[in-house]
Amino acid sequence: MKKLVLSLSLLFVGGAFSAQQIDINTIFMTEAGVQDPSMALNPTELESEADVTLWFNFTNNLNDTIQPNDSLSFGWEIDGTSQGSLTQATRNNAVDIGGSVNSFLQTTYTLPADGSFEICVWPLFNPYDPNTDPNTGRTCQTFEIEEEEEPNSVTERVEESMKLYTAQNQVVIETGQAEGLTHMTVFDLTGKMVFNRNLQLSTQNVERINVSTLKTGMYIVRLSQYNSVIKTEKVILR
Repeated sequence: MKKLVLSLSLLFVGGAFSAQQIDINTIFMTEAGVQDPSMALNPTELESEADVTLWFNFTNNLNDTIQPNDSLSFGWEIDGTSQGSLTQATRNNAVDIGGSVNSFLQTTYTLPADGSFEICVWPLFNPYDPNTDPNTGRTCQTFEIEEEEEPNSVTERVEESMKLYTAQNQVVIETGQAEGLTHMTVFDLTGKMVFNRNLQLSTQNVERINVSTLKTGMYIVRLSQYNSVIKTEKVILR
């Protein structure tokens, strides 16, 4: 499964936070359709090709209060490709000098499958000091999707790193990359369970489990974690 990792490479260009302009502060995401910015998603919660809502936050650094019916517009792009402009014709409340507002960029956006992408937002028009420079008040953020190992791949890697064999009256486990609470079960060749024990494994260690209560012969040893088998081996007790 692929997860989205946010690289906090915020780019403020053109004298951000000076007077007489609107400044873009940050770009963030919620689940698609969620209209509550307090529900902003942590990057580790986002999967590739997931549908999200894109947001941005801006601050009124003009010398005037932005009134509810004042028209504002913003430009934005993804990876240098213009996504057009956004226009805000009305707001529920006035935005005082120094006040910040969360706004939608796009209500539904499908994240790419992998790789990185950059979103940039900048103010275009306000009725008090219209902006003609797309670098003024502009912010860019880079998002990167990294591929996590599939659970099966992790299990295979752990299994391949382990060794399981017998020595005298012991089952020997060379743990390799395995760690944590592990359940060891021993079956005879009829499938009957003849021995079981909980173990606490640590990586790159050797565990020796005394099975002297078992008769000589061939057995199947199974190691499980969280109900998933991580290692099975046929062994001979002599």
